[in-house]
Amino acid sequence: MLSLSALLTALTYAYYFTFYINTNINTPNELVFIWIPGILYIMSVILFGMRYLGIYQYYRKEVAHQADTHADSTLLRIMILCEDFVYLSSDSEKQLDTPAEFYIPHRDRMDPSEVKTILQKRTNCNDCHVRFLYNSPGFNSDCNVLHFVSFISDAEVFDGNSGLNGQWYTLHQIVKEQKAGHVAAALTQEINRIHRVVMAWKSYDRNGHRLYPIKNYTPIFNLRDFPKWDVDLDDPVWIAVSTNNEDKPLFHLRNLWRKYVAGGGKVEKD
Repeated sequence: MLSLSALLTALTYAYYFTFYINTNINTPNELVFIWIPGILYIMSVILFGMRYLGIYQYYRKEVAHQADTHADSTLLRIMILCEDFVYLSSDSEKQLDTPAEFYIPHRDRMDPSEVKTILQKRTNCNDCHVRFLYNSPGFNSDCNVLHFVSFISDAEVFDGNSGLNGQWYTLHQIVKEQKAGHVAAALTQEINRIHRVVMAWKSYDRNGHRLYPIKNYTPIFNLRDFPKWDVDLDDPVWIAVSTNNEDKPLFHLRNLWRKYVAGGGKVEKD
């Protein structure tokens, strides 16, 4: 800003001594002495306003959590599974979604043991195993979302002790409700992410080559096997493999292009 002010001062004096006519204020004079300063002043106000707003949001996030708003917080979403069933809210006024959704002070990451403690306090369910799914930005730019899954061994015990208002759905039922528009977008995104990554992991290696010599091989996808799946759903490599693999057209040509022309190489997790 100091350099800009110095430049404007020099230009203003150069115009004054070279072109300024002090008998009447003509159009160029009006532009230089009235409009340009006004426009630059407004731009400066907007610039500094954006700057200080960013500083304010940063300190709100790092120093103090505001309990009266979801901004600068983290949304903790926990899918609750038991065998092939997913526990979803049964409120008729809302779309089907996980009832285990909590706002907490901002966190970039959380250990599954911490999430398990929160879930146990909210649901009185001690018989659960929690696993991290992935991290994603929320609908609010100041709020990130941490996705977890909790595996329950006894659905009846959970129904009796959790205090949550919901019921168990199979994946087939969820897909049916999804087609009717009765499933929340966040839950749809989670299920699609899980299916996409797991199917890629079951079908291909990290370079996109088939694990089995069968073109367009489709492995079995059962939620009851979820605890056994040894795949990182937060790994971007599997997202890339799901869209670029040996069963996709021009797979080898795209790999050569990315390796020697685009210079992208492999997608690796941060």
